[in-house]
Amino acid sequence: MNLSQSINTRITHLEDCEAIKNLKYRYFDACDTKDTQSMIECFSHNAVHIDYEDFGIFNTAKKMVNEFKVFSCFDHLLEHHSGKNPIIKITKNNASAHWSLSYFLVDTNKKITLNLTGFYKDIYIKESGKWLIKESVFKKTSSFYQKIDKGVMSNPIAARSLGFK
Repeated sequence: MNLSQSINTRITHLEDCEAIKNLKYRYFDACDTKDTQSMIECFSHNAVHIDYEDFGIFNTAKKMVNEFKVFSCFDHLLEHHSGKNPIIKITKNNASAHWSLSYFLVDTNKKITLNLTGFYKDIYIKESGKWLIKESVFKKTSSFYQKIDKGVMSNPIAARSLGFK
């Protein structure tokens, strides 16, 4: 392999890693904003394997999103998925990644917060030149619920914006 081939291979590898990071970030953002169509678009159009522990096991993204609509698509649930520390390995035809997750939820109806940590193990494939999630397995490592005291949360809408200009 000559030097220019090596550089081209390395650039392609970096571009693929960046595309996979952006894909997972788009998925987290779609979850937080309840954008179910964007969630579906992050996954392979063929059969997938999604195992999100307590949330369920699914063989299509649409089935997972239908469950998400039933349990999570409400204005009183304010969510934040923070994926970080990706370890991405790219092979000839696919890629794998390990992601850490910190998740924070405010439920303004039940007046609770949830802090959850865990990790994702994903498999990615290219379809029509785009990286998509083929498999995603989430394992929880910790969870912490806390009741919001009466004086602490005077206006639930404040959780969305502090109103600073």
